[in-house]
Amino acid sequence: MCKVRHANVFLIIGLIGVVLFTLISMPAPAKATGTCALTANQVVINEIMPRPADTVEWVELYNKTDTVLDIGNCYIDDVADTGGSPIQIAAGTTIPAHGFWVTLDMSTYINNDGDYVRLLSDDATTVLDSYQFGASSVGSSWYRNPDGGDWSATATSSPTKGFTNIDTCGDGSWKSGLEIHHINVGQGDATLIVSPAGKPAATALQQTGRR
Repeated sequence: MCKVRHANVFLIIGLIGVVLFTLISMPAPAKATGTCALTANQVVINEIMPRPADTVEWVELYNKTDTVLDIGNCYIDDVADTGGSPIQIAAGTTIPAHGFWVTLDMSTYINNDGDYVRLLSDDATTVLDSYQFGASSVGSSWYRNPDGGDWSATATSSPTKGFTNIDTCGDGSWKSGLEIHHINVGQGDATLIVSPAGKPAATALQQTGRR
């Protein structure tokens, strides 16, 4: 009788060993297809063109990280529930490190009188980034300054689709620091050329006076 019990014990131990070996040998489950790999604050909405001079609205994304990121299967959407259907970014789409990606074919999707733009995860619900803007002029875009930074309080009439955002003096005010581009001191004359940081000297404010 004891031999039978010992045999049963050995059989059970053997079965447990087989099960454990099978589990260990199984490959790790692959990442589910159709998922958005982003987490919040990796990629942000960087510039929005709601009312273009032509018919193509667009949204620009910016990668804040030092690595190439896969943005496939994430969504671009407007206001929740009452707007248009979320637009899914094609699988395999990537955005370079500190680079840009711009949506395609978004005609009549964003409201000219004010709207939301949201970057969503693969469930089309989880918000990774969003921005609400007001009424927009033709050809003006809403933008972050600098790229990935705070949103400008006003739109710009000089969009930079797919390129770095550069602040301008379009509304008559300087939104960034100043730079002295050139000082020329001669016989009793001085020329001072000053502009917002990063703005070409050719469009700077030029003042000339007497010493």
